[in-house]
Amino acid sequence: MKIESVEKTAKVIAALLKEKFPDVHFDVEAEYPNGTDRVVVRYTDGPAPALVDYYIDKFQTMHPLNGNLVFLTLDPSILGCSGTTLVFCSWHMSPAIQHLAEMAYEDEFHQLFHTCDNGFLTLSSYYERRPQLWPAKYQRLYEEQKKVPKEEPPVLKEKDDKVVYYEDFKNAALDYDVKHHVW
Repeated sequence: MKIESVEKTAKVIAALLKEKFPDVHFDVEAEYPNGTDRVVVRYTDGPAPALVDYYIDKFQTMHPLNGNLVFLTLDPSILGCSGTTLVFCSWHMSPAIQHLAEMAYEDEFHQLFHTCDNGFLTLSSYYERRPQLWPAKYQRLYEEQKKVPKEEPPVLKEKDDKVVYYEDFKNAALDYDVKHHVW
């Protein structure tokens, strides 16, 4: 995927998130780790990642299909951009929200929070699974999102010809690397 297209995808995602969550500051960046492309959305507090993912998952070209990871060719005329391999939310809780979550955890389980207690790896994973702790506007949004199925990614019409299974993609990349490697 061309760098310009991932940069444009990041801009489209940033504009969409600003429209949906005008009171939250999102830092949206295109990144290229290990030769792949992704868009990372960073923010503190605001909506839980599940609420954000509802809107941004359609920009990803890598999706599970019948138990396999596949790359889909997204329809840029619908998205306004070409998409990116992955879209990742990097969400952090402020000390005030962490304190709220700790108090709620202690009230619910009658003990201090410890990693992996009751199946929670982090305090943020506990908070994410407790919509009743979220601000009222996010609770309402969560209820609305549950009523409407998440939008499927807009895939080009010749979808079946454009689906590339991840294993095939990886094997082709390894084969190319072996054939073009200078020893």
